[in-house]
Amino acid sequence: MFVPHLKASESLYSYIYRLARFNSILTAPFFHKYILLKNGNFVNPKKASDKLYELVGESHSLLFEEASKRAKSAPNSQLITSQSLGSNEVVFPDEKNDKSMRYCPDCISEQIYYYGHSWLRKDWMFNHRCLVHGHKLLSIFDTSDKLGLSLSDTFMKVLDGDFLSYPESAISTKNLYENRSSVVAPCVLVEYFKSTRSFGFFDFNGYEGAFSNTISLFYQYLNSFPDNEKEVLKTFLYASVEACVRDGFYFYKARHDCLSCPYREYCTDIEDGTAFRPVDEVDVRSILVSIFQNSSLPVHISDRQISTYSDLLSHIGHFFEPSSYEADTVEWLFTLMKSTFSTHSELTSIGETFPIFDDISREPISGLLVIRLKRERVGCSYRTALLPRNVEKKMKRYIESRLNGKFNSNSPLLVSKSGLKPIDPKVLNKMFREAFKVFDTVQAEGKTLHSIRDIMAVSAILAGANMQYVTKASGLGASQLIKENILPV
Repeated sequence: MFVPHLKASESLYSYIYRLARFNSILTAPFFHKYILLKNGNFVNPKKASDKLYELVGESHSLLFEEASKRAKSAPNSQLITSQSLGSNEVVFPDEKNDKSMRYCPDCISEQIYYYGHSWLRKDWMFNHRCLVHGHKLLSIFDTSDKLGLSLSDTFMKVLDGDFLSYPESAISTKNLYENRSSVVAPCVLVEYFKSTRSFGFFDFNGYEGAFSNTISLFYQYLNSFPDNEKEVLKTFLYASVEACVRDGFYFYKARHDCLSCPYREYCTDIEDGTAFRPVDEVDVRSILVSIFQNSSLPVHISDRQISTYSDLLSHIGHFFEPSSYEADTVEWLFTLMKSTFSTHSELTSIGETFPIFDDISREPISGLLVIRLKRERVGCSYRTALLPRNVEKKMKRYIESRLNGKFNSNSPLLVSKSGLKPIDPKVLNKMFREAFKVFDTVQAEGKTLHSIRDIMAVSAILAGANMQYVTKASGLGASQLIKENILPV
């Protein structure tokens, strides 16, 4: 069987299509069973992954593992497991997002122009706007319906460029990293977070979690708060990372001995004596593209909505008298909401229970704080999220102003005016009603703390965060931003 290289940005479904077509096993039944259902949605990712394992899993275990990670959206694309290479036990979380197959005509044109063939990008699976060209992605199903063609014929013609012409305004330099499908060893992130480690002001308990969970938290952190990390990580990569090529993949690891590495069981097997070289500019670009998976906002969220609700957020932040109980409470609540993309109700009392400072621990590799939260929904499990680097300074200011500078791990995260009890949700709601009342630009249904949480998520995505990671951090099954009536003005 001829096995083509997996492109750096390619989705699992696109690769299965190219593999089947190259080897003359692509039929209409195969297409609808393993790639695209007859309703235009992509096939269950577990089923597609199992088929890929059947085709190449044993002979090309590294390719199978990397392609399978791309079966779903960004959070799943970076999961690592301690399973041996070649295992077809791949876990796919349930998601309620749009499962239609989408494409960008300009990207397809450029791919064909520069590489002689095209593919469907993995980021098109969880975006509705092209991250390169900025316009709305087209649906394979809608194109098929418009042209009166079968889905399989439409899929083929889209990838062949039959509906396209190369745009004169296209970029003049091809993306070399597209030829560098990357495998980033977990030690790269471990050493990066070690190099930026700080242990802050307070003595929290150490976070205890499986190593695979820690790596997932690191990816979630970088894709939730990328602004202050990209340049620092870029400098680290040049100084501390090396590369080799294996089975068509560029493998990147920290510059230390793999034999003594404590994380070797979580990594790709590399033969002893493998020659590594320092990373170059294209390597660094490839690694950054692999790690930072920015996404676009849903097309129905307008600039007017963003501007209006950003003004509302600023208005509330400046509404109360400086250094007052209300101002301190709002500032600390907004810090926690921006750091976790949580609703206010998760951070205040729920019946007899309420979050306390002891729900925060310190991750030992990075020194960052980890918070443990639980949504109010019945049967919802606890989740963890890394807090941004600046949170502890703001926590210190809040403790000094509202708890007389005395840190007590059993104190509520948000306290009453006396500082002795958790804040009463009714008091908090009354506080915000006063601020909402004098802001007329937003409709009544938009004057809620849920809308505040949503504009915080929007702002993070505009700054380069990934919507799927933000959703995962929030504990929601699907992003609220996909709703058409979100942020009413």
